[in-house]
Amino acid sequence: MKSLPKFLFFALSLIFAILPGNGTCPPARFSGNCTCPPAQSDRSPFSSAGSSSSAAVADSSTAWKGYREPLSDGVKNTLRNALCMYDIFWTPAEDISAWGTTKKTYMQFMKGRTYRGIPYGQPVHQGKYVGTVTTLDEFIEAVSDPQSPLYTDRGENTWNYTDHGGPIQYSPYYSNDCSGFVSAALGIKRHTTRDIGADKELFPVVGNTLADARPGDLLNSTKSGHVIMVYDVVYDKKGGKVQSVVTIEQTPSIIVIRSFGKDGINGSLADLQKKIMNGGYSVVRYKYIDDVLPIEGAEALLPETVNSVSSPSSLFAAGTAAKGNAYIDPDNNTLLLEGWALSLTPLRGFEYTVNGGAPHSLPSLYYSELTAPALGFDYFAGIGGVNAYSATINLQADPGTGTISDGADRGTGTISVAVWAVTEKGEKYMSAEMEIVRREGEKRFISNIESMGMDLGEDNVFRRTIEASALRPGTVTLNGWCAGENQTRFEIRVDDGLWYPVPNTFRDDVYAYTAGNYPNCRDCNGFYCGVDLDALGKDTDHTVTLRAVTTDGDNYVVAVVEYPARTNWRLIIGLGIAATAAAAIIVCAVLISVKVKKKIRKVKSAAAEKAEISNSAR
Repeated sequence: MKSLPKFLFFALSLIFAILPGNGTCPPARFSGNCTCPPAQSDRSPFSSAGSSSSAAVADSSTAWKGYREPLSDGVKNTLRNALCMYDIFWTPAEDISAWGTTKKTYMQFMKGRTYRGIPYGQPVHQGKYVGTVTTLDEFIEAVSDPQSPLYTDRGENTWNYTDHGGPIQYSPYYSNDCSGFVSAALGIKRHTTRDIGADKELFPVVGNTLADARPGDLLNSTKSGHVIMVYDVVYDKKGGKVQSVVTIEQTPSIIVIRSFGKDGINGSLADLQKKIMNGGYSVVRYKYIDDVLPIEGAEALLPETVNSVSSPSSLFAAGTAAKGNAYIDPDNNTLLLEGWALSLTPLRGFEYTVNGGAPHSLPSLYYSELTAPALGFDYFAGIGGVNAYSATINLQADPGTGTISDGADRGTGTISVAVWAVTEKGEKYMSAEMEIVRREGEKRFISNIESMGMDLGEDNVFRRTIEASALRPGTVTLNGWCAGENQTRFEIRVDDGLWYPVPNTFRDDVYAYTAGNYPNCRDCNGFYCGVDLDALGKDTDHTVTLRAVTTDGDNYVVAVVEYPARTNWRLIIGLGIAATAAAAIIVCAVLISVKVKKKIRKVKSAAAEKAEISNSAR
């Protein structure tokens, strides 16, 4: 009988080994290692509570960090060449019609608005490909010259017209298509998708899955007539599984960066793999990629500073202060001031002024996501210093003097707020400048979240809470359109994280429907973005927010979707198996115990009977 308690103790130990207890570590959001961080580690990097300049250089990010393979100089040059074409900021002097089948399309690059990246086009028979036929410098010079062909002429592709009698494809005179873009990044003459697919020696196929892809590789499809460059690949560990992929591509109407998997805003890795398989894409690798040289003079075109205010305004500017407007309630005297600045000269902090008053310091942070490939500012990585700020400031009482500083002009109720970046050398430059207006903002728009089955609604924020029973593994997509006056881009964020720009799209059908009320919404009215639910922490609620940004620096929320903490079905199954195993062990233990007891009784009875016979014989 002494062996029985040991057996039961073993059984119970096995049960507790199977069941998760309080000491186990839940999946950490955006964390590469399974550790149990303090609760505040999942805070927004822009949260001002508890932040101070003394902890400025500490990484306040919530981003997951994985492993990247080392790259050759040629691959680095290829990626930098692509980035130089993406990080060109230009402001047209006149309206420019985008790529289309008529000389003047609905979609326009609007006069006075700032755009990022070379515009899309196919200037095969008239016009110039940027990077292969002409230089980036010539494009920049053309932008600043109202008499240049960029404004007086159009690029043309007449193949469809001459071969099939179809319409001529028009485009900006200086532009790029997908194959021209990757060819320029590789430093070679323009190779079409057919050329890339046919020349197996120069562009050998290395596979057709994301596991085969490396930075600098091309996803090429002669079936779809499109080619995409792989910009970044992150693994869980050296030699491990792919966790995230970033791509860069020239597509109508401008160059875009898309991110998939962990921290991605365009979907899951499965979504990208599905596109590869369904679109007939192959992973190809340029034979001489390790020998690629930088595009001459391109690095000089990269801005030395990029500045943004994410709250209350939402514009960013290259080389100059981000400017914008925002509206607050007439009785509100406080303002949440959040933003960031990237500089090739390390920054040590930020200051702000109200109506030109005395400068006051802002809590400063370091946010590594700002220099991640997904945003296209990774050439600022490794600079050091700080790059973000957050504080709730008082618009009425000057913190230093206690005097009223909220507006000599009570008629307009306008308050000027400026943010200054301070370099480690003590030099300052204006990072942001805003006009805060004391009145309700007139934010009129009309939208339709098609992927959520929403009916048309005007001036209504789409809000939905997904029931836990309706959640499924995979990607949640926000696909639809929104039209508002002077709308210029969309942004998305998860919980209180960084606002990520959604690649701009334009839909002629939407413009035709909404032009009567929003005639100036001519460069951005569609969106398609996605969040991989499986890459988020399952043990907490999550909120995905989509907002639109206007040219004057204001913004309005278009959609808010809330996802409850998701049940881990594998854990439930595991608990079920564990419970079944535990029950089986207990039953076995009971049966064995009964058998042992019966056997002991038999042995005792036999011994007693034998002893009785022996005593009788005596």
